[in-house]
Amino acid sequence: MPLDLSPQQLALLALPLLLLLAYWLLRSDGYSYAGKPILTDNELGFYHTLCAAFADDGIVVLPQVAMNAFIKPGPGETGKRYAAARATFAQKHVDFLLCAADTLEIIAIVELDDRTHSLERDLARDAITRSAGYPTLRFHSRRKPDIEELRECLDEVCRGKVRTLRAY
Repeated sequence: MPLDLSPQQLALLALPLLLLLAYWLLRSDGYSYAGKPILTDNELGFYHTLCAAFADDGIVVLPQVAMNAFIKPGPGETGKRYAAARATFAQKHVDFLLCAADTLEIIAIVELDDRTHSLERDLARDAITRSAGYPTLRFHSRRKPDIEELRECLDEVCRGKVRTLRAY
């Protein structure tokens, strides 16, 4: 027994479906996305070494932190200069931050450099972080330090002997 519906009744029945379809089409940006791990296997292993090295010192290790979370243009930068200064770090992140566990005050930045790193870009990045007052420890991913070496490097930086330590 077929339904005998008027055109108006059909329109009323179809309206919710059309609205739902329109909502879905309008909210979609046309891209698809996939999750990925925060750290590579190599970085994850180094993360665990960092945590083990500093756990007893009240230091926490934060991985993959956006630079704009802890750096801003200096007080003299305004207008276009502010925007230009911010653009030099806004889309960058650091591999690891070593922070005081109780205050999250930054003690040092730790970078794990591999073949994708560029000395020129690293120097520019280190100049930004140094200007903001943060020391950087750099290690090559093929020759990662052990716990004792990490502690010695951080001690050297904390004593103010160096602001950027390239340990390779």
